[in-house]
Amino acid sequence: LATAVPHAIPPVVKPRKLTVQCHRKKTAPCGMIRGSATTDGRFAYFTPRYSTSVYQYECSTEKWEELPSCPYQNSGLVIADRELTAVGGWGGESRYTNKLYTLRQRKWVEKYPPMNTARSDTAVVSTSDGEYLIVIGGLLVFDWTATVELFQVKSRRWYQLTDLPQPLTFPSATICGDQLNVIG
Repeated sequence: LATAVPHAIPPVVKPRKLTVQCHRKKTAPCGMIRGSATTDGRFAYFTPRYSTSVYQYECSTEKWEELPSCPYQNSGLVIADRELTAVGGWGGESRYTNKLYTLRQRKWVEKYPPMNTARSDTAVVSTSDGEYLIVIGGLLVFDWTATVELFQVKSRRWYQLTDLPQPLTFPSATICGDQLNVIG
């Protein structure tokens, strides 16, 4: 599935040459099935499904560190304004959240206004310049959602984009050029 990203979003810069090499790394502190992951270039961040645990992996030293627990399970992780941010999530007993929490000084704080649709198990991506976040699909009260929302970081405003052709939960997403690519 692919949907166009609004023209206001600058294209992602493509690398001239990309060499992919696979190497065994230190084992993760726990299983990471169906979780969320993001990177800021220096660190990779992971949260496993059905958990509020968040792990930081330092790429250069191959060291793992457990960070303070996220306020909700099944949140989508993204780097927003150079800070780790958890988007949405599930609090048990059909309690889904539309809140965004940013990790500051080892505490999760509400830095941004909530998105329109409360959900968990969503894909969330940031544009290469960090100006926009896009939240795609997810789980909402035991049903999948096709909702796509765009957040403009500087203006702190949410915009509803065209829904996906079909609802998705546990999707993965990337931005390539002016295309938002979603699979799930």
